[in-house]
Amino acid sequence: MSVCIESATPRCQAMREKVDTPEAKESYSYRMRTIEPVFANFRHVKGMNRINYRGRAKVSVIWKLWCIVPNIERIVFYSPE
Repeated sequence: MSVCIESATPRCQAMREKVDTPEAKESYSYRMRTIEPVFANFRHVKGMNRINYRGRAKVSVIWKLWCIVPNIERIVFYSPE
C-alpha cells in the first residue's frame, strides 16, 4: 500500500512510466537475483554496512577489498580438498 502525499513531479512520473515497462521489469528482476544478494550478504551477514575511511582513494581500496571477498569464498567453497 502506498500513500501519495503530493502530486508527482513530471520527472517522477516519467521515471514511473519508464520503470513500469516490461523491459524494465525484466531488467530489475535480473538485478534482484544476481546483484542484490551480494550487497545483502555484505551488509547483513558480514556486517559491512559502513566504510570508516574518508577520501575517494581510501574508500576505493576498501571497496575493492570487499569485492574480492565473495570471489575468495567461491574459490574456497568450490575448490577440491
